[in-house]
Amino acid sequence: MPVSVQELDLSLAVRAESALANVDLRAAERVADLGCATGAFAARLARLGPVVIAVDVSRENLRELERLHEPLVRTGRVQPVHAELSRLPLADRSVDHVFCMEVLEHVEDDAAALREMARVLAPGGRLVLSVPNGAGPRPLLDRLGVRTVHDEEGPERHVRDGYTPQALRALLLEAGFEDIDLRGVGGPAFRLATGLVGLAHLALRRAHGQRTWTWADVERDADSRALRLYARLFPAFGAVARLDGRTSLPRASTLM
Repeated sequence: MPVSVQELDLSLAVRAESALANVDLRAAERVADLGCATGAFAARLARLGPVVIAVDVSRENLRELERLHEPLVRTGRVQPVHAELSRLPLADRSVDHVFCMEVLEHVEDDAAALREMARVLAPGGRLVLSVPNGAGPRPLLDRLGVRTVHDEEGPERHVRDGYTPQALRALLLEAGFEDIDLRGVGGPAFRLATGLVGLAHLALRRAHGQRTWTWADVERDADSRALRLYARLFPAFGAVARLDGRTSLPRASTLM
């Protein structure tokens, strides 16, 4: 097993590769990972050089981050912060880049959150944002009519299903962002792979009697037989998901 179960998040793996391909971190000193969960991506960013301000609304997630990535936290390379995205406790222009991936759809006041991201971003910095494509094909679990953690009250609930490219661009412009470059991530192969994994994980949570959970709950199952089996299968699922990792906006699962 890897250090963190979150490293086996198939969707995160593909999004992270796309995000890092479009941002030069060599000159970055401080970056923010907003909605960091248990810190797999924050740790990856920190190993590339910058100090990472890792923000999450769940204290349980942040405690797991501190446990899983203790050396990075102890040395200050990853700095956990408990906060709402619409009220970031960060100084103006204090981070070189902001990453916020598959989080905005969970935030009640998404416009306020984007204004906060613009406020803390240093001049010349980049916001790397990803959200579900509300105008794209529906995910497998939605097509099956299955109720998931995104439909239940809690940190993982979706306030909205996604964003159209036009709506997302308008929100970004209103928040003060310029030079917006929207791309599509994840086509049919991506949806198939992530959908099958999501269905299997939902069955595991149901077996535990859980209708809602956080990444901290998932991390506690790291030694389970099911997750150890999935860790062995992960490269195969990853290969399928990457067949169409980048795709056209109309066919994309994710807008970035």
